[in-house]
Amino acid sequence: MLKLEEQQFLGEAICNLSDVITKQNRLFTLKLGVSEHNLPNPSKFGELTVQAEESAGSKALMEMVFHCSDLEIKDLLSKSDPFLLISRMSENGTPVPICKTEVRKNDLNPKWKPVIMNLQQVGSKENPLMIECFNFSSNGKHDLVGKIVKSVAELENMYHSGNGENFFVPASNAHDCHSKEVLKSQVYVEKYLENSRHTFIDYISAGCQLNLMVAIDYTASNGNPRLPDSLHYIDPSGRPNAYQRVGN
Repeated sequence: MLKLEEQQFLGEAICNLSDVITKQNRLFTLKLGVSEHNLPNPSKFGELTVQAEESAGSKALMEMVFHCSDLEIKDLLSKSDPFLLISRMSENGTPVPICKTEVRKNDLNPKWKPVIMNLQQVGSKENPLMIECFNFSSNGKHDLVGKIVKSVAELENMYHSGNGENFFVPASNAHDCHSKEVLKSQVYVEKYLENSRHTFIDYISAGCQLNLMVAIDYTASNGNPRLPDSLHYIDPSGRPNAYQRVGN
């Protein structure tokens, strides 16, 4: 571990994050100082330039439309009520849910509304995603119809090729936990679109200003302002009331 007391102090600078991101190019230069160090020649400490960068993943959006064919009937008196659950696979193999579709009632060839994910949720286009199709149950115990494991890059290739991917389920009669049974049911990527969105930092660094207007409710329900239990009470000791504390 680096021992700071054994290093040569070259100067320090303090700024707010807002000072950096409000610059048009997000570059902010500060003069190094010696606020708590009695060092000679303070004018020779130089300058420090700070540059702010946003993660590309915070802006990148991926929009996909999925549809399936020939899903298995899971309900006794009707067709299945399917929905998709999309999860990111963690390093230890545990799925982490990131989004899901709506439920399509009584439909064995469902097409869902667009699913939108950002790259931060996924991690990267090469990370595996588990896409599970469930039959909805009102008691919360949804039946697995089938699943696939594909990366975003592979899902994009499925869209361009127009080919579907067969669902699979864990084999029920196999001793190997990795064995699986491939189903005739297939999932397709009908639409794949990449886009970007402006973030809050984009608006601030481009000069966006926010104005705040506060209105105070003086209705009788707030109590007599002469009594200490009123929200409008002016304490002779100078202690602020509830509205003053919020305003400050």
